[in-house]
Parts: sequence; structure tokens; C-alpha cells
Amino acid sequence: MSVTVIIPCYNGGPFLRESTESALRQTAPPAQVIVIDDGSTDDSASVAAAFPEVTLVRQTNHGLSLTRNRGLAEATAEFVVFQDPNDRLLPHALETGLPALREHPECGFVYGFHRPIDFEGRALPEPKRRFVDDASYLRTLEGDTLVPPGCAMFRRAPVEKIGGLRHEAFPTEDYDFYLRLGREAGIHCHNRTVVEYRQHAGNISSKSPSRGLRAAHRTLETQREHAR
Repeated sequence: MSVTVIIPCYNGGPFLRESTESALRQTAPPAQVIVIDDGSTDDSASVAAAFPEVTLVRQTNHGLSLTRNRGLAEATAEFVVFQDPNDRLLPHALETGLPALREHPECGFVYGFHRPIDFEGRALPEPKRRFVDDASYLRTLEGDTLVPPGCAMFRRAPVEKIGGLRHEAFPTEDYDFYLRLGREAGIHCHNRTVVEYRQHAGNISSKSPSRGLRAAHRTLETQREHAR
């Protein structure tokens, strides 16, 4: 059982080194780490190229969803993690996700939690969470599976079956993705913290919360018939 870590990157140079190092320094090493440079105008490509273990793919700017899908097409492992270039995987992240997927072969993905860090990488207060023993499509409809993508590990076959992520669902493509995959296959929460999520002014959710809310409503509307 092996994992490909996919890091889509557009002008992510300031944090990409930390992010890439966190993927490479796992207690269960990944089979691949792929950085997809989505037409960056900063030094992202040179940062990624400095790691001989990393596969660097460069393309013109296509946007986040299509860039993740490009990484999926380049992946060779059975499982994938979509890691944002601002964030850091905790050392045990892959070691946690792998047995969870092995123990739940019916699941399209398993997930855990994140702890927030600031721009400088310093710890911020963690939100209170309750133990999740009933992860499901229903819980995802209720918004309970809204975690940064690096918190999840995906089984590649069902992800490919649903066609990956949808660019037209921006900026809630992650939510749309979780919902569509949750209809196709099961979901399991292993309840462990596996990602350090960087909060800063560049986060899409910080730029326009109202836009995100409207997009979430549109995403939920696409689920109306399934929810019935």
C-alpha cells in the first residue's frame, strides 16, 4: 500500500519548502511527492526542483481543481493526499491514514483533523472537537467533514471514477468533492490530528467569506435529489 502526496502550487514559494519537507519526512515515507507548478510567477518551481526526490510538473495556470486533477493523473500510488503548499503534514500523517484505509476497504477516503498555525508557523488555539464515530455522506451534508484536503487520504480508484475535482465548483470545490465521493463510497474519520493548517490573509476563506457561503449554498443545491 503506497501513497502519492500531490502539492498543487501557484505562487506558493514562501511556504513550499516547509510543506515539501513535511511530506518527505514522514514516518511512513510516500511513494511519490509531486509538485504541480500551476504557472507560478515566483520561485515555486526552483524551490520544488531543489528536492531530488520530488517530481516537478510545470503547466500554464489552470486553477486549483484542474491542478489537483493533473497531479492525480501523474500519481502511481493506490492512495493520494492533496496537500496545500501553505500547510505542513505532521510526521505521522501517512502512517495514520494508511491503516485506516486498509481497515475500511469500503471507504473512498478517511480523514482526521488539523491544528491551526499562523503566518510564521506558530501554533494557534485549537478548536474543540468531538469524537466522530459516524462519518458519512449525511454528516458531510451537515458540513461536518469540511477539513483541509491534507487531512484526508483518498483511495485513487473511486476518485478517478467520479472524475476528480470540478473546477466549476470554485471556491467550494473541496466540499463538492467530498460530497460526490461520499455518495460513491464510504467515509471514515480516524480522529487524529494530521495537518498544521496555516491561517493567513491569503486563504480563500479569508478573502471573501460571503462568496464562500454563496458557493456552499450552490454546492448543497446540487445534492438536493441525493439528499432526499
